[in-house]
Amino acid sequence: MAFTKELRTELVSLLGEDWVKDDPVTLYTYRCDGLTLYTAPPMGVVFPGNRNELVEVVKKLHSRKIPFVPRGAGTGLSGGAVPREQSVIIEMARFKEIHDIDWLNRTITVGPGVINLRISEKVQPDGYHYVPDPSSQKSLHHRRQRRRKFRRSPHPQIRGDREPCAGSGNGAPGR
Repeated sequence: MAFTKELRTELVSLLGEDWVKDDPVTLYTYRCDGLTLYTAPPMGVVFPGNRNELVEVVKKLHSRKIPFVPRGAGTGLSGGAVPREQSVIIEMARFKEIHDIDWLNRTITVGPGVINLRISEKVQPDGYHYVPDPSSQKSLHHRRQRRRKFRRSPHPQIRGDREPCAGSGNGAPGR
């Protein structure tokens, strides 16, 4: 079942027609994340583009008691982005800002739409490399703003003026 006409009209008014989806192909696509064993068809998918849109979408869904699931790329294998039947997926792919890089603590704060490859590209000129799990380098990874650790690149052609991480000797921070 797709959005009600009233809800769809309100969401389109808020987000624009391109950012509100409830067609059969989209509903099928978003029925699960990387764990395809568990599936449930959502009512629809919305793509807010900023914090204010996100807040308004959540308010509209909450006032109607419609459950929702925030989602990045849906590549997770734990079932974390599997919707409940007749819930709404809030797709976070448009949140692509890199907010802060803390060189001293080797963390970066990014929006949930930033793919891991962009983190590596951002820190590479300073001699660093973000090393995620291999399967997610080109995918969206988390569903909320997140902080990530990065390390000095092991590649000799990438140089920077930062000191290597102390600790384990492999470039990772000590524990």
